[in-house]
Amino acid sequence: MSFLRLLRRLRYGPNGRMATQLSLVPWNDFIASIMIHELSEIDVEKRPAFLIFWYCAEVNNGGHLQYFLNRAQDPFEETIKAIEDLGAFEAAQRLRQAVSAWQTQELAAPNTTEDYISQALEGAFEAYDRAFYADGPQLDRILEKSFQSRFCRLYSPSSQPT
Repeated sequence: MSFLRLLRRLRYGPNGRMATQLSLVPWNDFIASIMIHELSEIDVEKRPAFLIFWYCAEVNNGGHLQYFLNRAQDPFEETIKAIEDLGAFEAAQRLRQAVSAWQTQELAAPNTTEDYISQALEGAFEAYDRAFYADGPQLDRILEKSFQSRFCRLYSPSSQPT
């Protein structure tokens, strides 16, 4: 999922013209909130956006292995449910399968970049990564629509950042 593309659409709008600064406030508040808060500090109704953002950001940056290593404290089942609630059932099922694969493997957290690369090259999550990247445009559309219709109101200027 490309959050840069989502940001571009929120910033420029469907007609390609620059949006007003005010229209960026919910997105900026969303990003600021998830960057400075832990999941335990996030309001219940904002948790789905938080969990989906971090899932997509980590997988886009380094694949499912990176997601599992960096976000091991996140409730995977809650993330899956959040994705299902957006209607992205294939993506949710893929994450469910990747979680199952992660939980059956005994991978130690890498101590060095070389250790991480070695683990990544073993390809335990390669099929999940490829499917995730192939679904990117569909997930982008689902998340964009959901952010604009559901989460945007939660990060409006009148709402609190947590």
